[in-house]
Amino acid sequence: MNYKEKFLTPYGLFNNLTFEEFCSKIPKIRFRREVPEDVLKDFEVIEKLMAFSYYEYRFSDEAFSKSLRTFEMAMKLRLKEFEPLSKKLMFDALIKKLTKLNLFDSDIQTLIDAKSLRNTFSHPENHGFAGTMYWHGIKKTSYLINEIFDNVSLRIKRRELINNFNERQQKASLGGYCAYVIGSKAALLYKMQLIFLNNKFEFPLYVLACTPLFDLESDSDLGGKVPYVFGLRVNCPVFDGNSLNAKILETGQSISFELIQKYSVLHTPFSNWKSEFEKKKYPEIYDLSLGHSYYDLLEQDLELFHKM
Repeated sequence: MNYKEKFLTPYGLFNNLTFEEFCSKIPKIRFRREVPEDVLKDFEVIEKLMAFSYYEYRFSDEAFSKSLRTFEMAMKLRLKEFEPLSKKLMFDALIKKLTKLNLFDSDIQTLIDAKSLRNTFSHPENHGFAGTMYWHGIKKTSYLINEIFDNVSLRIKRRELINNFNERQQKASLGGYCAYVIGSKAALLYKMQLIFLNNKFEFPLYVLACTPLFDLESDSDLGGKVPYVFGLRVNCPVFDGNSLNAKILETGQSISFELIQKYSVLHTPFSNWKSEFEKKKYPEIYDLSLGHSYYDLLEQDLELFHKM
């Protein structure tokens, strides 16, 4: 076996792809102009590791590991802008310190998960690999880096808008089951939730995740399908009593969210569905499955947000 055969033979999973086709699937990583050159240089290496995982599948694991270590470096660089004389801090102390400085949009659990993954790579107990499944994690790590170099005052205002929306939604009793109305048509929702807000526009953009009542038929409580979720991009939402009114950005249509009690035609189908749902042994499994759907809905908006 010559060196080309040894090192440049495509990994078995990719025999049906050319190198060009494989590389076209690598997630596009874009950083804010404020992100330091040291971080950009590290991500050049990370991108090449992803590319050459065409030949060595485990290079993707090394790419993800390096992205987490680069995230740690980025946190240290950012902290120095606030505290030039700060002593060297470990990952855990860094996320806590930067959280207090309002440098993250992500919640603390997301940051703890990143720390846990970084520790797993740094102190492995056995050999293992996940390959290209980690590409998604590399993309999310780049978002964390963009967050810490974003505008802090806008973030504080964004949190205020989010908290205000959530409080008004809860007060209007629209935090759980509700109806959504477009024109003369009303339909039932299991849940409506604000999952993203971009206040870098003149009028803030709100992204709402709407989950209609879903099919409850399955072989077991844990075998049901992930509920269908659709996203609505709206601005200028207005609460009025137990109603929420807004304009759908793409179409200009008016939409409102109302109490189900207002629509007698919905009472029977809702009552029948809720009765069946409450018989489920593990109803919480459906909520747990929604997170991935939310992230998929946000990909376009997150890309735009981190470029602004």
